[in-house]
Amino acid sequence: MYPYPYLSHPQSSTPIGQGVPGQYMQRFIGRLEQQLQDLHFRPSVSMCDTDTCPADTDFVIVWGTFPRFLRSIPPQTCKAIFSFGAGVDHLVSVAHCIPKQRGNDRIPLIRLTDDQRGQKMSEYVLFNVLRYITHAHTYRVQQEEALWSPVSHTYGVRVGFLGYGKLARHCHDAAKAFVPNVAVWTRTSRHPLKIHATLDQFLGDTDVLIVLCPLTPETRHLLNERTLSLLPKGACLINASRGPVVDTEGLKTVMQRGHLSFAALDVFETEPLPPSDSLWGMDNVYITPHCSAITSPMSVARDMAGKMRQICDGDTDVMGVVDMERMY
Repeated sequence: MYPYPYLSHPQSSTPIGQGVPGQYMQRFIGRLEQQLQDLHFRPSVSMCDTDTCPADTDFVIVWGTFPRFLRSIPPQTCKAIFSFGAGVDHLVSVAHCIPKQRGNDRIPLIRLTDDQRGQKMSEYVLFNVLRYITHAHTYRVQQEEALWSPVSHTYGVRVGFLGYGKLARHCHDAAKAFVPNVAVWTRTSRHPLKIHATLDQFLGDTDVLIVLCPLTPETRHLLNERTLSLLPKGACLINASRGPVVDTEGLKTVMQRGHLSFAALDVFETEPLPPSDSLWGMDNVYITPHCSAITSPMSVARDMAGKMRQICDGDTDVMGVVDMERMY
């Protein structure tokens, strides 16, 4: 049977943001058709949770969490479910709705691992690292006060990555060109860049904390008032992973007392961030609308098409397969 991807296009909000825009979806389908035209690719799009998956579906591409649709996926023919994002916590939360195949394993869930996403994330992270190194935040505040007061250059800045998946590795390589002192903290006990015995020690030795870890029960509110206070005074926070990794109220408390120089936030516990949220009014908080790693339809299509070909060729060593127990 030729690959017959069935795409679920969520129209409503999901736990981590809005559904894939219709215009983006149309461009993506066109690019995916080009990538798989020799396999006679035929797209079918589900626009809401009332639809069920066709019985001869080989691949499913989703973004939103629609239990009814997920339960209808045929385990006899479906080879894999693809997520439109690198983060899959919203889908893992409804993994029990994914049918089981022979051997009692659920249909594999695969996340995006396209290189363009890593490049875009690196640009966002590096921009904010340089904001810290060059004292750009301080000078912005001085400009508002018409104050001319050069700040001494900062040497020996310590950058720390909380999480070290593919996106973090891209960012790490980019940051090393400007900051030689880079460390990581991961769930894995053995890692060549993991030099601290505890998370508390890691935070205490970090001037620029870059959060790129997955959202799991263990990482939810991992950064709170206590742990954020362990960062050296004047440090900064860059969060481009998932909003709930940071306890928003704890962060506000730390920012209001001036412990951190600034926080660059691309993700939030509630998205879109409500207009009434006090984060908007904080002059030491930089807000972007979950856009740090948006990639082109071509890049996403190329990534998925390559993996579909692998699976069709019987290759099970596909990058991005989600470990349901680890939740990433």
